Order: sequence, then structure tokens, then C-alpha cells
Amino acid sequence: MNLEPFYWPDTYQAKMVTEWLNLTPTHNGGILGSVLGAVATNKTIFEQLQDAGKGVDEIFQIATKIIKQFIQGAEAIEGKLEELATQKITAGSTVLERVDYILANSADPDVAAWNEAIDMQYISYNDHYIWASPEGAFAVFAVK
Repeated sequence: MNLEPFYWPDTYQAKMVTEWLNLTPTHNGGILGSVLGAVATNKTIFEQLQDAGKGVDEIFQIATKIIKQFIQGAEAIEGKLEELATQKITAGSTVLERVDYILANSADPDVAAWNEAIDMQYISYNDHYIWASPEGAFAVFAVK
């Protein structure tokens, strides 16, 4: 999957829709559960909607609606993170100092809001099959 359109949603929304329809879901749950009931991980989203009896126009309408909702949610999360990073979590003058502050001050309401926004981002991307779940997204390998 080409993730580039997902970085500039206002410019590439139509390409996002096409890329998303060509995606094979990473798990059996997610956003398509309400549309399909059961989500397969061995067929593209387009194929599954087609198998469910949806015509091409309807498939693109469904996908466009889902992607528009995704964009709105992602922009809200980005806005929250930007607000927190520029106006609320101002301890330290470098990125490293701010990261150290965030890691050491989880009880701070602004840090808690930051962590919640990051969690919401993982949930949204996972629900839309763009990322793997947080538990399985990162693996540690021994370097030889």
C-alpha cells in the first residue's frame, strides 16, 4: 500500500480511496465489520465489498465516506497533538527534553491527553487496516 496520499489527505483524497480499496485488511474486525459483518484478511477491501453485492459506484461511495471520516478524525488528532506540543507541554527547549518530560510525567493532565491522542491514532489506523494493532505493530529482532 502506498501511504503517501495519507500524509496529504486534502490533496489526495481520491487516491486515498483507491489505495484503501486495494488494501487487504490486517485483521477480521475494524471499520468494515458494520458493512460486511465478517471481514476477510485474504481479499482486498474492494473484492469484499464486491462479493457483498455492492456495485462499483456504491463501493466508491462507501469508501469515500469512510475515508472522509478517517481524515476528519486524523485531523482532529493532529490538531490536539499540535496544540499540546506547542502550547501545553513546553518543558524543555529540545525534542529530547520534551520527550524526557512526557516519559517522566504521565500524571500531568497534558501528558495524559497526549498519550490518549496517540492511543486514538493507533486505534483509528488499526480500525482502518492501515497499521497493525499496537501489540503487534513493532517487533524486536536480534541483530547478528
